[in-house]
Formats: sequence, C-alpha cells, structure tokens
Amino acid sequence: DMMKRDDRDHWIKARCDELLKLKDSWHYCESSKAVDCRPVRVHTMYVLKRHADGSVDRYKCRMVLDCGKMTKKDVGETFQHVAEMDSLHFMCAHAAQFDLVCVQTDIEGAFLNGTPPTKMYCYPPDGERAPIGKNGRPMIKCVTGNIYGRLDAPRVYGQCYDKHLQCFPSNHTGRGEMSCTTVLTRGTADHSTWHFVREYADGTIRRLDMLVYVDDNLSTFKNDPRGWQLHRDICDHVNLKFKIQSDENGKRYGSEAHSFLGCNILRNWKQRTIALSMPAKIDALLEVAGMTNCNPSATVGVPKAILRYDHCPK
Repeated sequence: DMMKRDDRDHWIKARCDELLKLKDSWHYCESSKAVDCRPVRVHTMYVLKRHADGSVDRYKCRMVLDCGKMTKKDVGETFQHVAEMDSLHFMCAHAAQFDLVCVQTDIEGAFLNGTPPTKMYCYPPDGERAPIGKNGRPMIKCVTGNIYGRLDAPRVYGQCYDKHLQCFPSNHTGRGEMSCTTVLTRGTADHSTWHFVREYADGTIRRLDMLVYVDDNLSTFKNDPRGWQLHRDICDHVNLKFKIQSDENGKRYGSEAHSFLGCNILRNWKQRTIALSMPAKIDALLEVAGMTNCNPSATVGVPKAILRYDHCPK
C-alpha cells in the first residue's frame, strides 16, 4: 500500500536506508546449517513518525524479526530500564526554575548497535530473492548483529550505550578551554538518568543531567558557553560509536526539545515556564470515546477557593 501513495518516494528511500544499515547485521548461509534454529520471518514495517503535536517528523522503515514464538530461553535476559514520566516532570520543572536549556538527541538505528549473545536465522525480507545454495535450496540469513524484533534488542543496545557513556573521559582540555575534570554518576531513583558534573581549574562548575529513553535522550544544562561545551563534548563522545540524528546543517548535537516520551514540550522563556501536554494522545482518546465534537469549558468555581460542606447543594 505504501508504494501506491503519493509519498512513495519517501518510503522507497527509507527502505533503502534500512537495508544499508543492516548489511553488517546478517549474511546468507546454507539452510541446512540452521535446521534446528527455527528461522523466523522478517516483516517490513513502515512508520510515519510524528511529533507530539501530530506534525510529520520523518519516514521510517524497519525490518523486524517475527520472534512471537520465541521465549527468554532462546535469547536470555531481555529486561532493559527506560525513563520514567516522573523523571521528565522533575527535569522540566528544574529547568524552568533555573533557566536551564533542554536539548533532545535521537540515536539513529539504535537497535542495530551491540552484539547479541546468541545467533538467529531468518528468511529474506519481502521483495528480496534468496540465492540458491550448494544443496539446491534457497539460502537463509544468519543474524549475527542486533536487529529490531529480537526479544533482547533493547537490552543489547542499552548495555552497549551505557558502557560507552561510562567511558566518557574524566579529564578534558580542548577548544581553548582550561583544564577540567568531569565526574559521571548514574541516577539511583531512575537508572535511566545520568549526571555529568564538570569542574574547571578556576573552580567553575557546570552540570548536565541526561534522561535516556531507549534511543531518545533529553539533556538539561546551563545556557552559557561552558554549559554548551559540556553538551557538545558528550555528543562528540556518543558520536564516536553511535550516530546522533543530524540537523538541517549536518551537525549532530541535537536540537531544542519540543517533544519527549510522547509529551509536547512548550517553553516560554519570558514567563520562565515549561508546559507538558499530549494533544495527539488526547485527540486519539476523544476519537475512541466518540467525543471529538465536545466543547471544553472551564471548571466551575473560583481557583484556590476553599470549599466547605455547606457549599454543596442540598
């Protein structure tokens, strides 16, 4: 159906980009070598990713393994921590209170990073003709790298990303800056939070707090040259192994956060406020409930007024 749409060129480009990313994650092998490995099918998923306000973000194509019949016994541990909504609320409140900047970074092809502990086998995706092996039968693919659909894909990527963050250099001198020392700690209440504290030789301290949700990161830091320098140094370190989505100028340092965890982030620097909302989610709920034509109205009553029992109707 996607190939019949007016925007088919976007979907074709997304599919080609996905196949290019997967070239090192699998390879063809003789089917006879995988008789006991239960080859799975590959589903091609086309996703139109949108912002929290419903506008189009980008076209995405994903080759996803159908592992519905597999269990933890086949792949091992699958749990991977993710950011909590309470952490997002706290970070936004903290940023609004102290005029911190909020920057979002998105890792491209996150689940294609990391090395799984076990191999898997799959049939070629739709539209790709498998070569014929020496045994006269179509060959199958041996999946040696991480790939979407694996039960342990989030855990494999998460461990790889966490390990790389922990290698962030503690001593740093560059771009004309004086020497400094950076201490990295992990959150205890929410293990998806990371805290970078940098101290310069003159005693100046800059702090960056990062909230990680799978392949999306939200960072808050002081809006000054040294705060941005710390952010860029972290992004440069991340880009050594991963790829942060580039902006319109080709730079991989993220952009001002407008949505995270499905929440629309509205920043008002003049009023020093940050508002969180989920308009797309609300519209979807109203449509399911058949209330799209309802007219919202203000809650009856005076704000902050004390209500007593004698105010209630008899």
